[in-house]
Amino acid sequence: MKKLKFFFALVTFLCFNLFGFSQNSSKIKVSYESELPAKGDAKTSLGYAGMMGGLQDNIIIAAGGANFPKGLPWEGGAKEWSNSIYWLNKGVWVLSKQVLPSPLAYGASVSLPNGVMVIGGNSKYGASNKVFLI
Repeated sequence: MKKLKFFFALVTFLCFNLFGFSQNSSKIKVSYESELPAKGDAKTSLGYAGMMGGLQDNIIIAAGGANFPKGLPWEGGAKEWSNSIYWLNKGVWVLSKQVLPSPLAYGASVSLPNGVMVIGGNSKYGASNKVFLI
């Protein structure tokens, strides 16, 4: 057991020191933007897990995702998927009138010159094999 603990300590040390992942690293910058706007009768946004998105013409796009708007999962709340598309305008998220072809979360997304490509994902019906451009 001591050898296993030593091994994990050594790997952690190497990752943080050799690869520059330390508290003093300037390679990663974190910024906090405004919250997504609330939908429907809600007063605040719950946020979404598994949103897809990217950068298009200097505009950040975030789409889809899933959450539990009618209660926490351990309280019996059901997961719901979103087809909403948001874009960031001067530090404020705006809900687009356009929506995804269907509610979707957890897909891969790639920023391309012509838009943000969304690949796969999942919905309440299971895994998606669709690919489309936002």
